Amino acid sequence: MAAAIPKLDTDAVWQCLSEDAHVPLWLVDRSGRIAFASKPAVEFLAPGQNVAGRSLADILPQEMADERLELVTRVADFGAPVLMFEMIRGRWSRTVMRRTGVGRSLRVLIINRIGWSDHHQVQADAHTGYELVEPKVHDAGLLAALSEREIEVLRLIGEGLTTAEIGARIQRTSKTVEWHRSALGRKLNVSSRIELARVAHAAGLHGGPSALKPALLARAFARVRSAAQTDPPASRKGSASAEATTDPTDPARNE
Repeated sequence: MAAAIPKLDTDAVWQCLSEDAHVPLWLVDRSGRIAFASKPAVEFLAPGQNVAGRSLADILPQEMADERLELVTRVADFGAPVLMFEMIRGRWSRTVMRRTGVGRSLRVLIINRIGWSDHHQVQADAHTGYELVEPKVHDAGLLAALSEREIEVLRLIGEGLTTAEIGARIQRTSKTVEWHRSALGRKLNVSSRIELARVAHAAGLHGGPSALKPALLARAFARVRSAAQTDPPASRKGSASAEATTDPTDPARNE
């Protein structure tokens, strides 16, 4: 039999959660208006801004905000906590929405745990009283400016491959790989391979296969292709010349 939970100092618990844990945490009303945001939350989504009294719709892309505000209202009205894995600003977040308070003090607490969690964790979480939601809309952030080839190179950098190894994998010269790496640095505002690897890890591009990851990544990057206005990606089973034809940004086409 589980031990009884002792009476807690709610002020101390709140301070621990909102300050000591150093995680993005939001307290919003039923309409999504922000009553409180922790410092990491502001740094993550609205750096340098005063978000108190504003709506989530003011700091999230419109389509994403509409979907998240529907979830906030559902949690506020029915009380069942929601768990989802979403991409925000090009980084994966394990996001929980939970109702707290009653009456006029009713609020929805939103906690973001930044970083990729694999399918096994999702399955475990699904059995702990959450409603597991798979969002239809994600925010790829700066990744939305990348071409299909650049995302592939970023993924391989995240896996720790050298320039030569990446060239062999995508059937391009080291010079071409370095060209893509430089383009990635410019578009993502980073200056080293280590920083690029961190971006790849935050976006969930690295690592082994997962039953959930491909579907999530496909949905998160669905708008990347149209945003970058590239041709449809070629099959990996196609020839090198076929790949070059579908990647107008690849300097290898002119080699």
